[in-house]
Order: sequence, then structure tokens, then C-alpha cells
Amino acid sequence: TPAAPGKPATTAAAGKPSSSAKPAPAIQHTCESKGGDKVTGTIVINDCNHESLAPHTDSIAKTLLDHVTAGSPDNHACSAKVDTVKPLANGALEVAYTCSGVKDHDSCQDSLHKACGSDAMKDTATKCTPSNDQGPKSVSSAAPAKSEPHSAAPVKSSVGPAAPGKAGTPAAPGKPAATAAAGKPSSSAKPAPAIQHTCESKGDDKVTGTIVINDCNHESLAPHTDSIVKTLTDHVTAASPDNHACSAKVDTVKPLANGALEIAYTCSGVKDHDSCQDSLHKACGSDAMKDTATKCTPSNDQGPKPAAPAKPAAPAAPAKPSAPAVPAKSATTAAAGKPSSSAKPAPAIQHTCESKGGDKVTGTIVINDCNHESLAPHTDSIAKTLLDHVTAGSPDNHACSAKVDTVKPLANGALEVAYTCSGVKDHDSCQDSLGAIH
Repeated sequence: TPAAPGKPATTAAAGKPSSSAKPAPAIQHTCESKGGDKVTGTIVINDCNHESLAPHTDSIAKTLLDHVTAGSPDNHACSAKVDTVKPLANGALEVAYTCSGVKDHDSCQDSLHKACGSDAMKDTATKCTPSNDQGPKSVSSAAPAKSEPHSAAPVKSSVGPAAPGKAGTPAAPGKPAATAAAGKPSSSAKPAPAIQHTCESKGDDKVTGTIVINDCNHESLAPHTDSIVKTLTDHVTAASPDNHACSAKVDTVKPLANGALEIAYTCSGVKDHDSCQDSLHKACGSDAMKDTATKCTPSNDQGPKPAAPAKPAAPAAPAKPSAPAVPAKSATTAAAGKPSSSAKPAPAIQHTCESKGGDKVTGTIVINDCNHESLAPHTDSIAKTLLDHVTAGSPDNHACSAKVDTVKPLANGALEVAYTCSGVKDHDSCQDSLGAIH
């Protein structure tokens, strides 16, 4: 369709404070259509810390995308990305973005304006104000205390030993273990568990490390490995332009004899090894990492619950490899249980699933008393929850993927969410894991 004219700038009202007593900073937004299927725009956030915003660019892109895809079925395949973040002379930050795959330009532009005035965007902006900084701290901030041998690490000043060369030079020595101070409780009255961290360079472009979290529930941590990866990557990429293309992944999670969990990870694409290792230490002492660890302590367990209420007996499943479809599991209803985030109990959830073909399981989730428009931005969370449980349930299913196919309202006021899980090798484990979510 012809490109829609650019919408004039709008300013998001500060509204009620989203995550602190201080109101959200003012947000200005402009956007315009470019070419046949793109809309570009800028978001200007007042009183916002540049370094603090870096870990939140994914949240900004997700907020934009959620509103655009929910605004029109024609835009369901859109994607959004943050192109640049630059400080302005008046102390504000300008975030430039591109939305691609646009078919309905008017709806897209209207949705982008709404996204920039939404609570989600205000929350992100508020986190990055100087008085409520939740991003990585500046280099001058105290890093998590490192053990004494750390003084032997290369120094950044010009008179210190040279940092590892950017190409083909020997890898930097491993940094000694750092222990994150428990600090203030991040998301509950109980202090965050102690976190120990060690890392070392491997080859020219990798840093491997281990994070040991005390008093941490193995099953509860499984859904949070993506958060750990994001925290590590955000700190590494924000600290040095040379490491902007780095990526981190969790390799293994294993319980130790003392009740702690050891998380082994690899950071790839590293060019500045000193900066990477320092950033990884800071990441393991950050509020984001403490929040994740606190969620997985036995007294504050936010991970998957033990097996769901017993299902009616199903016929014996066929053998695992490339077997014919396993009989569908009967519908289960989630008990309301304890209230999750308010005094109102969680709505009842019914779930059914069945195997389709050699490597797929399809299912439906029916959520009572659920608002259709409100659920739209959370389909990614539903898919992630399904996937986390399936991949944690069996090593054979580690390469599975899950996606939400449709969301439709039912006559009784409930919502039916249809999904597909692909790449399934162990069908029994997959269906059990899907059923255990509620």
C-alpha cells in the first residue's frame, strides 16, 4: 500500500509511577512510513541514562512489536528492532528504530504511538533514570568484590601491561572467582543467595565461565536460563564496542553436593577479553542476576511446579524414536493454587495435547475469565514457558521449538490458545512437560 504520512510527535503522559515513587520520564515519539513495508521512528526519553538503557533495548523492541501485531491482523508478521541509541545535548536519549513487514501502515503508526505511551514503555524508561538505575553500572562503580589474586589481572591504564591483542594473540588469563554480595533484597524480603563466578579465555574469541548459586532449586532455574544469558550478554556488549557482536549461552546446569547449582556458560565472538571478563564479573553481581537467583530459592520459587494433578490413565505410548502419534493426553485443569501476583486467585486453565506426525505435538490451552486484547502481548511468554518445560524435561527434546498458532475467544468468556511444539523426539516426556505447566 502507499506509504502512510508520518504521524506527528506525541508525548506520553507521565501517568502514575510505574515502578518507583518517581513519575516516569516524558517520552516523545515520531514515526513515518518508508518504502512499501517499513515504518521508522524515534523515541526521545528525557532524563535517561545511556549506559542503563543498553540492556533494555530488547524490551523496547518487544513493546513496539507487541502493540503493532496486536493492532491489526495484517501486521501479525511484523518485526521491530532498535537501530541506534544516542544522547542529545539536553540530556535526553534518542532511540531510533525500524518496524519491518508492515502491511497496514495506519494501524502500525497508531500502535507505535500507543506503545510509546504504554505502561510497559514507561516502566522501561523509569528503570533508566538516574535515581532508579537498573542497568549495568558505569565503569567507575564498584565491581563485585574479587578475591586478592585479581590484582594480577591486566590493568586498563596506558602504563599497565598490554591487554590481549585483538587478533590471534594469546588469550587473557582467567579472572579469579568473584562473589556477589547479597546486597539489598531484589524481589523479596529474603536476601539474594550468594553467587560465585569464575571465567577464563579459551582460544581467540571465547570466554568460558561458571556461576555457582547457593540454595537454588534446579527445576525452578530451568525457565530462567534465558534471563541469565541476557544478563551476561547485555553487560558484555554494553561495556566495549569491540564486543558488540558477542553472544552468550548456557551450556550445562548441574546440582552440587552442597545444594548449590553450577551453571557453565560460553561467551563467543569476544575481541576485547579484558573487558569481557570484567563485564561478566559485574553481570554476576548485578541486580538482574540477583533477581533471577532469588526467584529460584526454595522460599521464593517462581519456576515450574512439581507434576500437575494426576491425569487420567492414557493408553501405553508407542516407542520413542519416530513413532506413530502418541494418544492425546486428557484435559487437565489447573488448580487455582496460591494467588500469583494479587489477592485474586489465578484463573482456571484447561489443557489438552496430542502428537501429530513424527515430530510435532499440538495442543490447546483454555484460560477462563481472560481478556483477549490483554493476552496478545504475552503470547511470547506462553510459548517460552511451554518450550522451557519441554526442553528441561528430556535431553531428547533440547532442540524443540514452540509457537502460539491462534488465540480465540470462546462463548463462555474464556480464551482458547492453540499451539504447536515441533522437533519432538520424546513424545511422552513432551506431553507430560506440557501438562505439568499448570
